[in-house]
Amino acid sequence: MSRLYLKEKDLPFYPNWQEIFENSNPIHVEIGVGKGDFILEMAKNNPQVNFVGVDYSREVLRSAVRKIEKAQLKNVRLISMEGAKFLCKAFTSEAISGLYLNFPDPWIKRKKAKNRLVNEAFPWLLADRLKLSGFFRMATDYKPYIEQTVEFFLKTGAFAPFWEEVIRTEVEDFYPTKYAKKWLSLGRTLYFTGFKKIKRVELPNWVKDYYPLLKISGDELLPIVNILKLNQQPDFKELYETLPRGIIYQKEENLVKILDVYFKDDGVLVDLLVKEGSLKERFFILISPYQKDGVILTSHEAAPPDPTDLVHLAFVLLCKEVLKVYPSAHILKTTCKEKFLKRYLNSAC
Repeated sequence: MSRLYLKEKDLPFYPNWQEIFENSNPIHVEIGVGKGDFILEMAKNNPQVNFVGVDYSREVLRSAVRKIEKAQLKNVRLISMEGAKFLCKAFTSEAISGLYLNFPDPWIKRKKAKNRLVNEAFPWLLADRLKLSGFFRMATDYKPYIEQTVEFFLKTGAFAPFWEEVIRTEVEDFYPTKYAKKWLSLGRTLYFTGFKKIKRVELPNWVKDYYPLLKISGDELLPIVNILKLNQQPDFKELYETLPRGIIYQKEENLVKILDVYFKDDGVLVDLLVKEGSLKERFFILISPYQKDGVILTSHEAAPPDPTDLVHLAFVLLCKEVLKVYPSAHILKTTCKEKFLKRYLNSAC
């Protein structure tokens, strides 16, 4: 794909959007781009604004890329990524000027409603990422979702409604998307709401717990590495047979789970799942030789995890398992957080 398509694995925390767009124009985000009709129209009519479109589906984005390339628009970038995760990783506080959310999945069944993008935490995240006077606009055909959205946004104290009528069934400047046309042709009513940021607020800790990427600071973005001196040559076959499978840490819904372990002649590959707040990360930790009598634990370069607290904990717990096999071993070097080293290994760096 072209340079207008950004890959998550190539996108660092807090990328320099001025360099990406080669200008300092305000940024508007659309979450749930679909085939790109809405963002295409907005970008054509607002060349003084940079647009970033996000969609979880790579296949759907291919259609949007083709349309925007054909229109030769320079003020659009697209990325396949989960929406809230993108806001956490791609922007610092007060970095964007507007966000559009058109026809998000309403997850109508009660048990699935927790999967909605807009939940109680989302308006707080947006309150942090939006500039003062920045806006949020939403369109849906499912009234209970938009009613709940209004309730959540008003609760933060950071927003004021865009219009006197908080929920509307018509707005003059809305470009009808594929879904809008479909629902209108079926006689359904569309619902719109919008909010403007009027006040800065401090993020509560529970929001940071729900979006753990918000806790990561610039000095914590180094790769996680652990080097252990075993005082003997490592036996990777023994490690493969000894390392546990299954959940190795759980607190409420947060967990660290070893899905599987793979044996290699020159090491062991550990397949892990970490669930922390709303974030799920699956990644591999490679245990490989270090000098003659040691091992080094690193994340596999194909899909390195974001260094959240529980990813640090996963490394520490894996070190603990290695130390069970080699009781006389000790840690030569680690970039893991000291609080976990002290709690689980009784050591500090």
